[in-house]
Amino acid sequence: QERFLQRFQRFHIPVVIADYRDDRLPSVFVDNVEGGYLATKHLLGLGHTRIGYVLDHSAPPNGSGGNEPGADRQRGYQRALWEAGIAFDPQLVVESGLHSRERGAAAAQMLLRRSERPTAIFAAGDMIALGVMEHARKQGLRIPDDLAVVGFDDIELASFAGLTTVHQPMQEMGRQAAEIVTRLMQGEQVQQTSQQLPVELVVRDSCGAV
Repeated sequence: QERFLQRFQRFHIPVVIADYRDDRLPSVFVDNVEGGYLATKHLLGLGHTRIGYVLDHSAPPNGSGGNEPGADRQRGYQRALWEAGIAFDPQLVVESGLHSRERGAAAAQMLLRRSERPTAIFAAGDMIALGVMEHARKQGLRIPDDLAVVGFDDIELASFAGLTTVHQPMQEMGRQAAEIVTRLMQGEQVQQTSQQLPVELVVRDSCGAV
């Protein structure tokens, strides 16, 4: 990514970053900290105190000055725990590596092997969360009776799976990024280089609140 960015800058090609903040370039992103906070606070409100977190790894280029979405979502997760007076347990956080059902299932396997397994899992992405649900069911666990699951993104599959998730306005993010890059291509000066969009929790069956 860093190599491509340097190439774009060398040839003066307008670039806008979507999905995470980059201090060197115009960026359109969501409030990932707030999203992690909303998801975790919701699970806490349902009575869960041992909440696992599956961290994806989609880091921006080194030295970008940006915030990795998965890490920001963890900050929100930890903030909600802190407000509830629950000590952060690093044993309840595992890294999936990528947004995939397979990686989500592998992460769930690690968490559910704990001597005191979590009663709820918040995943940094919906595909990860779907993998968590799939593995849990293969182990004979019922969703949400034995394990509550919350994802992030609100992809189309989430509604079919009944997955509670944090909705991020991906279409609006793309629309604004396209608008900015079009203005840059026309030679305009963009004053507001960072645009943060809101998130909201979409409650479905997988957390037990419906």
